[in-house]
Amino acid sequence: MELPRFRGQELAGHEFGLLIPELGSGHPEGSLELFIVAADAVAGSAGREVSGRRKDGSMVPLEIGGTDMWLGGKRHVTAVLRDVTARRRVESERNDALALAKRANLAKSDFLSSMGHELRTPLNAILGFARLLETSSQPPTQIQKSGIEQILQSGWYLLELINEILDFALIESGKATLSQEAVSPADVMLECQAMIEPQAKKRGITLALPSFASDQFVVADRTQLKQVLINLLFNAVKYNNPAGSVAVECTQTSTGTIRIGVRDTGVGLTPAQLAQLFQPFNRLGSDMGSEEGTGSDLC
Repeated sequence: MELPRFRGQELAGHEFGLLIPELGSGHPEGSLELFIVAADAVAGSAGREVSGRRKDGSMVPLEIGGTDMWLGGKRHVTAVLRDVTARRRVESERNDALALAKRANLAKSDFLSSMGHELRTPLNAILGFARLLETSSQPPTQIQKSGIEQILQSGWYLLELINEILDFALIESGKATLSQEAVSPADVMLECQAMIEPQAKKRGITLALPSFASDQFVVADRTQLKQVLINLLFNAVKYNNPAGSVAVECTQTSTGTIRIGVRDTGVGLTPAQLAQLFQPFNRLGSDMGSEEGTGSDLC
């Protein structure tokens, strides 16, 4: 249905405020000077949005842009009006769609986070029980030992995936935060050693960690620092050569920070693989080997 609009002859002789109320007389912004733009912009989309009045008194969003010229010593102003009702409707629909997608994304992140926590609780119990069986006073038989090792290997792999899901959910929901606190590198290194050393011994890999003074501290997020170190050390052992070595090196920079590096005797990466290093779920060819992983743990 076409809405009633003013015809040209109906506006002739009337104030411009009849069509654009804010340009009416007495209005603080009632000057057409406010809408004069460069001549080449009038044909484009440049302009200012105002409220226009239809013939029936209803209001419609308009875009207005004007240019001026002098002819015969008189100034003439030409204004171009565009009805932007359709554009506003499209923008509104797009914003609604974006808001809906955002809500759906947050709901997905909340679900992933909840599911990850629910899965991790029984999994920790399974891993703990398997460890008890492994270190029992009555040594397991060879068949039992093989089964326990399979439980532990699969359990740790599953725990890796769950932790990645939780990290991903936190990042997507915008709840991922970094805290700044005084952290003892000595304590963090000892905790990492306790977790990584058993795996290194099984493969005959030598693990060399630096020593720190007990009263030495750094400002960092303790949880994230430990997680990064564990990931690097775990991969250094996991993708190392048998009877290889892993060394953690710490150097103090000129800016007062500490740079931590992990060096191992593995096969290394080619320049082509280095270019793909931070691609999610890309194992850089390791999927052809026997080691399990998602690809993101190579980062």
